[in-house]
Amino acid sequence: MSVPWPEMVLAFLLGSLPFGAWVARLKGVDITKVGSGNIGATNVHRVLGLGPGLAVLALDILKGLVPAAYGATQEGVALGLALGVCAMAGHCFSPFLRFRGGKGIATGLGLLLGADPVVALVALGVFVAAVATSRMISVGSILASLSLCATGLVLGRPTSVLVLYLAMGLFAVHRHRANLARIRAGTEPRFRLRPSSRKTG
Repeated sequence: MSVPWPEMVLAFLLGSLPFGAWVARLKGVDITKVGSGNIGATNVHRVLGLGPGLAVLALDILKGLVPAAYGATQEGVALGLALGVCAMAGHCFSPFLRFRGGKGIATGLGLLLGADPVVALVALGVFVAAVATSRMISVGSILASLSLCATGLVLGRPTSVLVLYLAMGLFAVHRHRANLARIRAGTEPRFRLRPSSRKTG
């Protein structure tokens, strides 16, 4: 398979669209300066409420799903994952935000749904179970990401895909290092449908 540079660049640019920042701006809020400062759906929900949070979640998932599904239909799972990872990289390192961005969890779910739906559904199940138990979105995100490689191994995915899943899991842990510090300190916010305050971290 030749390297599809145009498609990879387009996937990166799609992923780099900072929907969280834009949705918050429509509400008169700079999401990078309130709550945790993250542009993802979790912080948008905490600061602005359920509706804006769900909108950002859906848009961030689509950023990964569209290029991954396109790649998967063209040349199979490998290209789907490659284009999806480009979109996730764009989300995490957006040129619209001086190469800063979100943690990539929702966009990562989108890329998995588009390229490898069975692995995506297992990860989603891990996420729901972990959040239901801990009431921490960060715990669910980390455990779901770490489940990718194990699930791929059980399903007999090729080594190249397993390496990618392992890298995604480790990247998720790295992006959540501040959350891990707050978990150890007992200060990580608990998930609730209705935000308690605009200044929740």
